[in-house]
Amino acid sequence: MAGDVTGVTSEAQDGWINGVDFSYIKSKSLVHETVATGGYLRGDLDGNCQVNSNDVNILKISLQAKQGELY
Repeated sequence: MAGDVTGVTSEAQDGWINGVDFSYIKSKSLVHETVATGGYLRGDLDGNCQVNSNDVNILKISLQAKQGELY
């Protein structure tokens, strides 16, 4: 499931999809950062070489799925 891009205490993945990841991706999506094809951009969940609103939506879907697993 896409969404774990950063951790609470470091920039390394922590194994959890949570508000920390949402905050990171949302802030990066406002900058509209782009890399060349084949490059790596943390937060690019859909593989289009940029972090944008599509990645925020993918993370929201992952958060909804994880929330559903709790109940």
